[in-house]
Amino acid sequence: MDLGFPQLCGSGYVTNVVLFDPNPLSESMNMKFLVQWKINHLATSSDRDQVMAMFGQMTPEDDAKQLGPDIKQITRWHDASGSGQGGGLFETDSGAALNAFFRQWAGVFESTITPVIYDDELRANIRASQG
Repeated sequence: MDLGFPQLCGSGYVTNVVLFDPNPLSESMNMKFLVQWKINHLATSSDRDQVMAMFGQMTPEDDAKQLGPDIKQITRWHDASGSGQGGGLFETDSGAALNAFFRQWAGVFESTITPVIYDDELRANIRASQG
């Protein structure tokens, strides 16, 4: 999907985030991904203004259309200072679908996608490895 702004290249961006959500997710989609993004340092102020204006006009229906049927957005947040940083937690069984979604924003945002698991999943893995 063309978002109407120039495609730019950027490197990954990583921050330290501690996330806790004790609520189990659906059985059919069990892979969770923590995504962090930041406005690309190569983006011009015009690029930033254009993408922010576009995002500001989007509806929940637009979000669902962009995500597609294979991705569940658990949460999404934005830096309250307006610096153009944010993150979200997404659930999917399709890495290809997640890649396709974030490639739509690759021209303006640098992003890092990290597979994550909940405490109960980690504890079960630890117990299983200890025999």
